[in-house]
Amino acid sequence: DAERELLYAGDPDSGRGLVMDLNGNCLGSFGEPGGDNPAGSRIGTVAGLAVDARGDIWLADAASGRILGFPGFPLDAGEEGDSLQGAADSR
Repeated sequence: DAERELLYAGDPDSGRGLVMDLNGNCLGSFGEPGGDNPAGSRIGTVAGLAVDARGDIWLADAASGRILGFPGFPLDAGEEGDSLQGAADSR
């Protein structure tokens, strides 16, 4: 996310997305593990991530065959451990 100078990465071991600064410091995460039956904001297997022009995050979940939408990470975020609140928009 060039606008916010953030890097997003999938964490396949924990079924979530990570938000990092450009120095590699973890600023927060989004989603939650979905196990064998992911639904809602639960993620089975992160297959890819993209950020749109508004800063919203789109995650491909290979385990469920869904695209999940998450709100953009707040520009004033910076406390380690922050997480994105609200339900995922499942497509």
